Amino acid sequence: MASDITPALEGTFDSVYAQLGTADVFTGFIEASQAAGLGNAAIIGFGTNGSIGTFGGSDTGFGAEGVSTAGVGVVGISGNPTPGDTGVLGLTAESYSNTHANDATGLIAGVWGDTGDVDSGLSQYVAVIGTADSGSAGFFNNNSASVAAVDVINANGTGILAFDDNPAIQEGGVLGTAGAPTAGNSEDIF
Repeated sequence: MASDITPALEGTFDSVYAQLGTADVFTGFIEASQAAGLGNAAIIGFGTNGSIGTFGGSDTGFGAEGVSTAGVGVVGISGNPTPGDTGVLGLTAESYSNTHANDATGLIAGVWGDTGDVDSGLSQYVAVIGTADSGSAGFFNNNSASVAAVDVINANGTGILAFDDNPAIQEGGVLGTAGAPTAGNSEDIF
């Protein structure tokens, strides 16, 4: 049967059916399913030489969404991380912030939020936000005898403090800062 397909007929099929050896554009959705269990995927994308394995984009909706009825909706894993790598990256600009570039030389993160944008007065750019109605907006827990659960740094030595333990000028309540806060120094919260 395959030998019966002439080059002219194959050229006709090229505009009708998806081609395996070239990029294709689909106007509808693509659906896949599998029931093989944990560790198996319905759709897999692999990128090499710095290419993206799977990409999702949208004009005003979610670029990518993960939903699970009884598990984790989205997982990001950096299998063999080196400094600057992260499992999940949240970025609000087309490029990293200068601070990210400096920290990327020594930090590895499960989740990393970064914004390269500058506050405009109309909008405040925040790398990571946690919100809640009647629950905690953030929870940090570690099991270390030598490393604080949270480090807070304002790297601008002449800027405002990372935290201030003076309730008269403090905008947000912080309990348990160690040491006298000074601009440009880290604050350990216990």
